[in-house]
Amino acid sequence: MSAVVFITSKPVDAFVRGRWEAGFKFLPVHYDRRFEDYYLPATLDAIEYPNLIKQGERVSTIAVPTALVAFNWRPGSNRYQRVARLVDHLFSRIDRLQAPGFDPKWRSINLAATIPGLTRFQAAQEWLHRKAHSAQAKP
Repeated sequence: MSAVVFITSKPVDAFVRGRWEAGFKFLPVHYDRRFEDYYLPATLDAIEYPNLIKQGERVSTIAVPTALVAFNWRPGSNRYQRVARLVDHLFSRIDRLQAPGFDPKWRSINLAATIPGLTRFQAAQEWLHRKAHSAQAKP
């Protein structure tokens, strides 16, 4: 095998715990304009993969964002209200999930991120708008 491509969250347990022959390494994928519509720049480092990356070194790669999506229910419908409650409950408590004791990946969440070609659920947009206005109102 000459190369393997993984699309998964890091660290990958097999790479952390595996025993690899000399010369096995991560190959860099450099972020450039070709990737900007769908990917994010990312790195791998020795903290995540101490047996494969030397201390102080980083390997450039690209990341695939994860999105929570919902059907665009008619406002006022029962299903719309259910999704709106989920949005309010989750968004209002995201800081708790970003605290120590929860998976560190929660800290990278950007509730205001956009995805080309998708429209944000109306209740989510309204929540972000209220949050922005309450932040501006604080002295």
